[in-house]
Amino acid sequence: MFHRIKIWDIAFIIALPLIAACGNSSSDTAPTVYAVEYLPSTGMNAPTQGKTVFELKITKQSDGSPATGLNPSVTLTMHMTNGHTHATPVDSITESGTAGVYDCTVYYLMASGPAMGTWEMNVMVDGETTTFYPDVAMAMGSDNVYSTLYGADDIVTTMSGTAYNKYYIFRDGMASASMGTLNLYISHSENMMMDFTAVSDGSVLSAPTGTITSMIVSASTDSAFASGVATGIDDAHGHWSLSGLTNLVSAQTTTVYVKLNVNGQDKTTNGAAASGGNAYATFVVTPQ
Repeated sequence: MFHRIKIWDIAFIIALPLIAACGNSSSDTAPTVYAVEYLPSTGMNAPTQGKTVFELKITKQSDGSPATGLNPSVTLTMHMTNGHTHATPVDSITESGTAGVYDCTVYYLMASGPAMGTWEMNVMVDGETTTFYPDVAMAMGSDNVYSTLYGADDIVTTMSGTAYNKYYIFRDGMASASMGTLNLYISHSENMMMDFTAVSDGSVLSAPTGTITSMIVSASTDSAFASGVATGIDDAHGHWSLSGLTNLVSAQTTTVYVKLNVNGQDKTTNGAAASGGNAYATFVVTPQ
């Protein structure tokens, strides 16, 4: 038995391939200009919780030549296995001495893995985005890579409840016994930990803190801060250097206590007024 096919049915059937062709047209997506390669360090410098350095190699798609003079940016998002997400501090990105290669520094809050979650790294270059999923190992040894402090000015009420915009104080490299030095990188969490602001004099933080007009970072190997107190020097963009620490011995594990005062308010481990053991962050370090 034959079925009658109406003229408009034939027209619709003919039109289907044309509709599909329009949806797959290459003109719908602008061609990419840059190719981005993620070049993590290896060995002892492989990506790990805490300070991590890596390179981005950016070339032109047209001829493979190095893409120089760019201002790439990086955002990192942790997709935790429990469904939560958060970002992590990203430091400056600068072009290296090799054309088209850019040096990057980030400070990972946590490792990745099946029990933890996945880091998603988006690299933006002139409106183009390239996505990577870096593997990040756990910090090894007894030395802690970061600590947190916060105060009443950092406790905010949101639609989801109370949020704590903490100061994340990262160990910025190894301590030096011969120089009595400890370098720190300080970042302030914003927007439910989806953004981080490097903290130095003049930095502008989210409400209610606002602009930082005074900031004191101090450290000592004496928890009472009665002797050997080192006052931090603001090296800008969240970097602080402290020198003059006593009792640092090469290859010997030592505890360093760090205090933070911002706009006249002492930051503590629990957000309450400073009193005893809550008045400082604790760093276990093994100096070089």
